[in-house]
Amino acid sequence: MTRIPTPLILLLASSFLWSCATPAPISKLDATDDNSFFWQNGRQILVQNKDSVFVELAYQQRAGELFVFDITIANESSEEILIDPSRFIYVPITKAGDSLETVSAENPEERILEQDIQVSKLTAQRTNELMSAAFWATLEVSTGIAAAIEGEPIYDEHDDDYIYYHRSNMAEIEFEKWDATEQKDYWENQAIRKTTLFPGHFITGQILMKREKNSDLIWVLIPVENHTFDFFYNHQLIDAR
Repeated sequence: MTRIPTPLILLLASSFLWSCATPAPISKLDATDDNSFFWQNGRQILVQNKDSVFVELAYQQRAGELFVFDITIANESSEEILIDPSRFIYVPITKAGDSLETVSAENPEERILEQDIQVSKLTAQRTNELMSAAFWATLEVSTGIAAAIEGEPIYDEHDDDYIYYHRSNMAEIEFEKWDATEQKDYWENQAIRKTTLFPGHFITGQILMKREKNSDLIWVLIPVENHTFDFFYNHQLIDAR
């Protein structure tokens, strides 16, 4: 990471002032008449029951380019069932009735592994940065002593640049590490994960699916054992300008 000269910063700031970002359209999902649902705090809770297995699905919000759904699955049967979010999908459908490419739910186990790898890489980067800073500091001390012996000024105007460089790198690494840790915590504790659900138990959490903005109808399919629970949403893009 290099220090950006002040004139360049001013030039970039000027260009940003003259440019204009357009607000992204907002996705609105409404349950179709094909669903059984009830209202809770302004949200539609879609409900299905098959062989004493109950599934409740509620659209929560759009996070970036992802749809976020809250889901609750209750097992009132006499057999244990396996919940595997990696099998959850939705089919985007256009007004013409054409099906677009099927969208799979994000796999929490893969996301957790990705964040573990990222944290490991950032930890190594931090160690390397500390070693580099220590080497630079040792070199500066040695140079300063030599300069003092020669009767030359000890202070070098480039010192501030080196300090800024290392501090900026460390701050960036620490932020990225914090972000990766937060993401890992989300996937571990808020997303619904692969679980064996025993009789009389339930599980609740979130599932995330990539948004297909060209869809007009969303057909969500939740496979559980030998059954597939399907839910339908009308998808509307609302101009935010």
